[in-house]
Amino acid sequence: MTQDFLYTIHLAGCGTFGLIPKDPPKDINWREIFRLGKDHSVIPLIFCAMQKRTDLNCPKEIRSEFEKFSWVPMIQNQMRNEEIIKLLNKAKGEKICSVVLKGAAIGQSYDAPEARTALDTDIYVNSDDEEKMLLFLKQQGFHIRPRQSNFYHTTCVHPKFGVIELHIDLFSENAKNIWFENIDLLDY
Repeated sequence: MTQDFLYTIHLAGCGTFGLIPKDPPKDINWREIFRLGKDHSVIPLIFCAMQKRTDLNCPKEIRSEFEKFSWVPMIQNQMRNEEIIKLLNKAKGEKICSVVLKGAAIGQSYDAPEARTALDTDIYVNSDDEEKMLLFLKQQGFHIRPRQSNFYHTTCVHPKFGVIELHIDLFSENAKNIWFENIDLLDY
């Protein structure tokens, strides 16, 4: 691994946990740090870390790019997260219980939760409540892509809320069979 990659990981980790970054290596390539951050969708996390150390030797024009590629997504993430919470509270009022899964839930433990970029929000409902939740989401303006019989989630798309993956199980049938039924893959 290159020192640029390692320092990118360091900055993203610092941004995640609100830590002050260490000094970068002397010959760090900030353009490469930016490219890696963009490729791995961690620009806002790196930017949060950079905010803790204004004395980093990052050239002003590259620092401006980090800033430019951070504020809008962070504001959008914060707004989407707030809207999802309102949506789920409204569903709870309709007696539909749900749980936020994976990234969106983990992101709440970040120093700046809005810095966690996400393409979707994963939500679990009991399979008995799936139809009720799908009807509720449709009434809220979501486009529902029908779940295939071998899938464990339905994709629901909304211009304001983004993409919600509505899960009725935590694992696909294949994953459950392999992980929990002790299927030996060598037999195939």
